[in-house]
Amino acid sequence: MGLVDVFRWEARPTELRDPVLVASFKGWNDAGEAASFATAYLASAFGAHRFASVDPEGFFDFQSHRPRISVTDGRVDGPIVMPSLELASATPPDGRSLVILAGSEPSMRWPTLCRAALDIAVDLGVRDVITLGALIADVPHTRPVRLTHMSAPAAMTERLGPRRPDYQGPTGIVAMLHASAADRGLNAASLWAAVPHYIGT
Repeated sequence: MGLVDVFRWEARPTELRDPVLVASFKGWNDAGEAASFATAYLASAFGAHRFASVDPEGFFDFQSHRPRISVTDGRVDGPIVMPSLELASATPPDGRSLVILAGSEPSMRWPTLCRAALDIAVDLGVRDVITLGALIADVPHTRPVRLTHMSAPAAMTERLGPRRPDYQGPTGIVAMLHASAADRGLNAASLWAAVPHYIGT
Protein backbone atom coordinates (compact mmCIF):
# COMPACT_ATOMS: atom_id res chain seq x y z
CA MET A 1 0.00 0.00 0.00
CA GLY A 2 1.67 3.20 -1.19
CA LEU A 3 1.24 6.79 -0.12
CA VAL A 4 -1.34 7.42 -2.83
CA ASP A 5 -3.48 4.55 -1.51
CA VAL A 6 -3.39 5.72 2.12
CA PHE A 7 -4.52 9.36 1.89
CA ARG A 8 -7.16 10.84 -0.40
CA TRP A 9 -5.96 14.31 -1.37
CA GLU A 10 -8.26 17.30 -1.68
CA ALA A 11 -5.70 20.06 -2.18
CA ARG A 12 -2.02 20.58 -1.49
CA PRO A 13 -1.36 23.23 1.19
CA THR A 14 0.63 26.20 -0.05
CA GLU A 15 2.65 28.95 1.62
CA LEU A 16 3.36 26.99 4.79
CA ARG A 17 5.81 28.69 7.14
CA ASP A 18 8.32 26.25 8.72
CA PRO A 19 5.48 23.81 9.50
CA VAL A 20 5.28 21.54 12.53
CA LEU A 21 3.20 18.34 12.56
CA VAL A 22 0.84 18.03 15.55
CA ALA A 23 -0.98 14.72 15.95
CA SER A 24 -3.56 13.16 18.26
CA PHE A 25 -5.83 10.14 18.04
CA LYS A 26 -9.18 9.44 19.71
CA GLY A 27 -9.35 6.20 21.63
CA TRP A 28 -6.84 4.41 23.84
CA ASN A 29 -4.35 7.31 23.83
CA ASP A 30 -6.95 9.96 24.68
CA ALA A 31 -8.28 9.82 28.26
CA GLY A 32 -11.10 12.30 28.72
CA GLU A 33 -10.61 13.24 25.04
CA ALA A 34 -7.99 15.72 26.24
CA ALA A 35 -5.56 15.19 23.35
CA SER A 36 -8.19 15.24 20.61
CA PHE A 37 -9.75 18.35 22.18
CA ALA A 38 -6.35 20.07 22.07
CA THR A 39 -5.88 19.46 18.34
CA ALA A 40 -9.51 20.38 17.63
CA TYR A 41 -8.95 23.64 19.51
CA LEU A 42 -5.84 24.43 17.45
CA ALA A 43 -7.67 23.64 14.22
CA SER A 44 -10.61 25.86 15.19
CA ALA A 45 -8.54 28.73 16.61
CA PHE A 46 -6.36 29.02 13.51
CA GLY A 47 -8.92 28.16 10.84
CA ALA A 48 -7.38 24.89 9.69
CA HIS A 49 -8.49 23.42 6.35
CA ARG A 50 -8.56 19.68 5.66
CA PHE A 51 -6.37 18.73 2.73
CA ALA A 52 -6.28 14.93 2.92
CA SER A 53 -8.04 12.04 4.65
CA VAL A 54 -7.51 8.32 5.15
CA ASP A 55 -9.64 5.76 3.32
CA PRO A 56 -11.40 4.20 6.34
CA GLU A 57 -11.82 0.78 4.72
CA GLY A 58 -8.07 0.25 4.72
CA PHE A 59 -7.44 1.12 8.37
CA PHE A 60 -10.54 0.61 10.53
CA ASP A 61 -12.31 -2.48 11.82
CA PHE A 62 -15.93 -1.38 11.67
CA GLN A 63 -16.90 -3.73 14.52
CA SER A 64 -14.66 -1.77 16.90
CA HIS A 65 -15.12 1.63 15.19
CA ARG A 66 -18.81 1.53 14.31
CA PRO A 67 -20.02 3.87 11.56
CA ARG A 68 -22.74 6.21 12.82
CA ILE A 69 -26.24 6.63 11.45
CA SER A 70 -28.93 9.23 12.04
CA VAL A 71 -32.59 8.25 11.66
CA THR A 72 -35.39 10.83 11.74
CA ASP A 73 -39.06 9.83 11.62
CA GLY A 74 -38.15 6.39 10.32
CA ARG A 75 -35.88 7.65 7.53
CA VAL A 76 -32.09 7.68 7.27
CA ASP A 77 -31.18 11.33 7.72
CA GLY A 78 -28.01 12.04 5.77
CA PRO A 79 -25.04 9.85 4.92
CA ILE A 80 -23.60 7.23 7.26
CA VAL A 81 -20.62 8.78 9.07
CA MET A 82 -17.50 6.63 8.85
CA PRO A 83 -14.58 6.74 11.29
CA SER A 84 -12.06 9.28 10.04
CA LEU A 85 -8.46 10.37 10.20
CA GLU A 86 -7.61 13.65 8.50
CA LEU A 87 -4.75 15.99 7.71
CA ALA A 88 -5.38 19.73 7.93
CA SER A 89 -3.17 22.81 7.74
CA ALA A 90 -3.27 26.24 9.32
CA THR A 91 -0.95 29.22 9.54
CA PRO A 92 -1.37 31.45 12.61
CA PRO A 93 -0.87 35.19 12.06
CA ASP A 94 2.44 34.99 13.93
CA GLY A 95 4.51 31.87 14.21
CA ARG A 96 4.90 28.59 12.40
CA SER A 97 2.35 26.79 10.27
CA LEU A 98 0.63 23.69 11.62
CA VAL A 99 -0.02 20.40 9.86
CA ILE A 100 -2.60 18.65 12.05
CA LEU A 101 -3.18 14.90 11.95
CA ALA A 102 -6.30 14.02 13.93
CA GLY A 103 -9.09 11.48 14.15
CA SER A 104 -9.69 8.01 15.53
CA GLU A 105 -6.84 5.63 16.30
CA PRO A 106 -6.93 3.15 13.42
CA SER A 107 -7.44 -0.56 14.00
CA MET A 108 -4.66 -1.80 11.72
CA ARG A 109 -1.69 -0.96 9.49
CA TRP A 110 -0.10 1.46 11.90
CA PRO A 111 3.39 1.32 10.34
CA THR A 112 1.93 2.01 6.88
CA LEU A 113 -0.07 4.95 8.18
CA CYS A 114 2.90 6.41 10.06
CA ARG A 115 5.14 6.14 7.00
CA ALA A 116 2.55 7.80 4.76
CA ALA A 117 1.80 10.62 7.20
CA LEU A 118 5.49 11.34 7.72
CA ASP A 119 6.19 11.16 3.97
CA ILE A 120 3.56 13.86 3.46
CA ALA A 121 4.82 15.91 6.39
CA VAL A 122 8.43 15.84 5.14
CA ASP A 123 7.27 16.70 1.62
CA LEU A 124 5.53 19.77 3.09
CA GLY A 125 8.71 20.86 4.89
CA VAL A 126 8.02 19.53 8.40
CA ARG A 127 11.09 19.04 10.60
CA ASP A 128 9.38 18.90 14.01
CA VAL A 129 6.69 16.42 15.08
CA ILE A 130 4.61 16.77 18.26
CA THR A 131 2.28 13.97 19.32
CA LEU A 132 -0.31 14.47 22.05
CA GLY A 133 -1.79 11.91 24.41
CA ALA A 134 -3.70 11.72 27.68
CA LEU A 135 -3.67 9.09 30.41
CA ILE A 136 -5.81 8.36 33.45
CA ALA A 137 -3.99 9.15 36.70
CA ASP A 138 -4.59 9.74 40.39
CA VAL A 139 -4.68 13.53 40.07
CA PRO A 140 -7.36 16.08 41.02
CA HIS A 141 -8.97 18.50 38.56
CA THR A 142 -8.32 21.37 40.99
CA ARG A 143 -4.57 21.48 40.31
CA PRO A 144 -2.60 22.40 37.19
CA VAL A 145 -2.47 19.64 34.58
CA ARG A 146 0.56 17.38 35.05
CA LEU A 147 2.49 16.79 31.83
CA THR A 148 4.78 13.89 31.03
CA HIS A 149 7.06 14.20 28.03
CA MET A 150 9.64 12.45 25.93
CA SER A 151 11.59 13.81 23.02
CA ALA A 152 14.40 13.16 20.60
CA PRO A 153 16.56 15.14 21.00
CA ALA A 154 15.96 15.46 24.74
CA ALA A 155 16.61 19.21 24.61
CA MET A 156 13.41 19.68 22.61
CA THR A 157 11.29 19.50 25.79
CA GLU A 158 13.93 20.51 28.33
CA ARG A 159 12.07 23.61 29.49
CA LEU A 160 9.09 21.50 30.58
CA GLY A 161 11.04 20.11 33.54
CA PRO A 162 12.15 16.67 34.63
CA ARG A 163 8.93 14.62 34.34
CA ARG A 164 10.21 12.02 31.87
CA PRO A 165 8.57 8.58 32.02
CA ASP A 166 9.94 5.08 32.49
CA TYR A 167 7.58 2.53 30.97
CA GLN A 168 7.47 -0.94 29.46
CA GLY A 169 4.19 -2.31 28.16
CA PRO A 170 1.44 -1.94 25.55
CA THR A 171 1.36 1.20 23.48
CA GLY A 172 -0.74 3.04 20.93
CA ILE A 173 -0.21 4.72 17.61
CA VAL A 174 0.89 7.95 19.32
CA ALA A 175 4.11 6.25 20.45
CA MET A 176 4.55 4.54 17.08
CA LEU A 177 4.30 7.84 15.20
CA HIS A 178 6.70 9.46 17.68
CA ALA A 179 9.24 6.64 17.32
CA SER A 180 8.86 6.59 13.53
CA ALA A 181 9.55 10.32 13.35
CA ALA A 182 12.64 10.01 15.54
CA ASP A 183 13.90 7.06 13.44
CA ARG A 184 13.67 9.28 10.35
CA GLY A 185 15.81 11.94 11.99
CA LEU A 186 12.97 14.37 12.63
CA ASN A 187 12.75 16.25 15.92
CA ALA A 188 10.01 14.39 17.81
CA ALA A 189 8.27 15.28 21.06
CA SER A 190 5.40 13.50 22.79
CA LEU A 191 3.38 15.32 25.43
CA TRP A 192 0.95 13.47 27.72
CA ALA A 193 -1.58 15.05 30.06
CA ALA A 194 -2.63 13.30 33.27
CA VAL A 195 -6.44 13.19 33.46
CA PRO A 196 -8.30 12.58 36.78
CA HIS A 197 -9.51 8.99 36.91
CA TYR A 198 -13.06 10.10 37.67
CA ILE A 199 -13.43 11.97 34.35
CA GLY A 200 -11.46 9.53 32.20
CA THR A 201 -14.56 8.46 30.27
